[in-house]
Parts: sequence; structure tokens; C-alpha cells
Amino acid sequence: MYVLKKYEWGSVFEMMKYHEKGLPFVEWGIKGHNRPWVIANGNFKKGEKVIEVGGAYSALPQYLSDKFNIEAWVMDDFGIESKEDLWSRWGNREELKSKYPSVKYVFERAGEGGNNVPLDYFDCVYTVSTLEHIPWNDMKKVFDHMCKILKPGGRMLHCVDLSIPFGIHKTSDAKGILLGTVGYSLYHKIKESIQSV
Repeated sequence: MYVLKKYEWGSVFEMMKYHEKGLPFVEWGIKGHNRPWVIANGNFKKGEKVIEVGGAYSALPQYLSDKFNIEAWVMDDFGIESKEDLWSRWGNREELKSKYPSVKYVFERAGEGGNNVPLDYFDCVYTVSTLEHIPWNDMKKVFDHMCKILKPGGRMLHCVDLSIPFGIHKTSDAKGILLGTVGYSLYHKIKESIQSV
């Protein structure tokens, strides 16, 4: 059974706080919030073993390795074994080993194979803008795999990009601004009431 211990809704205000603190990777865009969030909330300690599932070409694992003196890994097939040419636009995955020498790369997908990633090994498993790309039918086997490679008592951090199903809040007219503001306000009121229970 999986237990969700905490959830947060990312905000521009939070992103600006990361910027003020001087955290790296802060930029406009989804990952510009998610990567600093992982740094701020990861509680990384020297010597830990940490893996980013679906990390692709991210520089975050190398940063974590350098900053916290951890053992950093990335598990991602980069679309090659799954025959998705989307990821090839960023270059050759084999070059990452020399670009980010402190990171160990395993070129396979979570939930498939798994022979090259040790079980009960990682103190932290995290994802950044990855889970929303996994087909719903595959989600259980991906989480099962992540649980198997996580040490007992280890932690998972996941940044999931959610699209709001209604596009009206994105319009720049008064209605869009009002709905966006009301929606944001209601979210925080609901979150506060849940946390106070």
C-alpha cells in the first residue's frame, strides 16, 4: 500500500523564494519550480544514494552529487528502447557519462527490466515532470519498481505537472483573471483545512 504523506501545489511565490535563496535551476517554467523544490525538500545527506527516475538530460543529479556529496543515479531509457524519438533532440545519451561524471546512468525504464538497478539500495527516489507521462495502466508497476529499489524507510519525492482541465483561467480577460485568482485562493483554503484536521 502506498501512503501519501504530504502534497504541495507549486506557486510562483514559492519559485521566487527559491530564487531569493539562490537555489539553482530557478527559471520560468515547470521544471524551474520542480528542480529547486527537490533541492529544498530532499533533506539530502552526505553519502546517501539517490536516483532520479526519468531524469533524462537533467543536470540536477550532478548538482546534488557535488553539493551534498551523494551517490547520484539516473534511470531512463531516453526513448531509445521504447522507440520514442522525442528525446534524441537533446543529443546522445552516451555523452552524459562524460558530461556528468559523478552520475551513474542506467538506460532502462522504471517498471521494465530493472536488472541494472540494485534493490533496497536508494535512500531517495525522485522524479521531476515524469509521472504524468506514464500511461495509467503502467503506473502500478512503475511504483512497485521504485519501491523495490528504495531502502526500507527511504523516501520518495515526486513533482507532477498537472494541467487544469479548463482553459478559461488562462485567458487574459477579466473572467480568466478572476477564475484563476479564485481557483488559487480556494486551493489554499482547502489545503489549510485539510492540514488542520
